[in-house]
Amino acid sequence: MTPLAGAGVSVFLLCGLLVLRIPMLVSVAAAVFFNYYFSNAWMMTMPQTMMSGLGRFVLIALPLFVLAGGLMNATASSSGIGPMIPPSSPMILYSAVTGVSLGALFLAGVIPGLLLALSQMLIVSYLARKRGWLPYAAFSMGEVFRTGKRALLSFGMPLIIVGGLVLGVFTPSEAGAFAVVYA
Repeated sequence: MTPLAGAGVSVFLLCGLLVLRIPMLVSVAAAVFFNYYFSNAWMMTMPQTMMSGLGRFVLIALPLFVLAGGLMNATASSSGIGPMIPPSSPMILYSAVTGVSLGALFLAGVIPGLLLALSQMLIVSYLARKRGWLPYAAFSMGEVFRTGKRALLSFGMPLIIVGGLVLGVFTPSEAGAFAVVYA
């Protein structure tokens, strides 16, 4: 089987398994092993690919940040803006693939993430006024300060991680370990 035909069959197999609701991990593994089995150089490429993947030190940070996110979610301090605001798993993967500085990516995600949060707040405010939704409670600056104090530690995680990476205090893997401990 030619390499192009093998790749096409592997992609078709992957899509078919996903349509059949086979778990993604199993589907991807089946497609990769199918491609390796039917290619002529699988015995040479598989060990090389595995060893090159182990050499990407930044990928160690990924499971640590996922664990930190899970811990923060159990304290109800995470949101759907996760891919934009550090620590972001897609940014870690992008850094590992392209070699771009993870600290720079995290720093670059702060402003767009805050703009996205602001736009979502404005949309909710508009819809609430348009549809006549009543407030849960009257607005109070005292309540803002009281709840803000409780949320201060949660807001500290992205600030410490981005600051530590940008200033060179720790590596991405160390930042992931710190995030787990901090959470």
